[in-house]
Amino acid sequence: LCASRAFGTVVAAGIVAGTPGLGSRLYLAQANADTNRVFSYVFVMGITGVLIYSSFTAVEKRLFKWKVSA
Repeated sequence: LCASRAFGTVVAAGIVAGTPGLGSRLYLAQANADTNRVFSYVFVMGITGVLIYSSFTAVEKRLFKWKVSA
């Protein structure tokens, strides 16, 4: 959960700071009213978040077998 939230924070920081990355590209696409790109970037960010969450969950299950998941 924390890894996917951290990803969202990095994207938000990219929007605010204007550093190169998905956040700034999303902001530029929105500023230029390029809805196809906006939806594409949102889709890519969503898929990336799901992949990060899934991989960290798999690693957690493997490393912490004693822990009961909620």
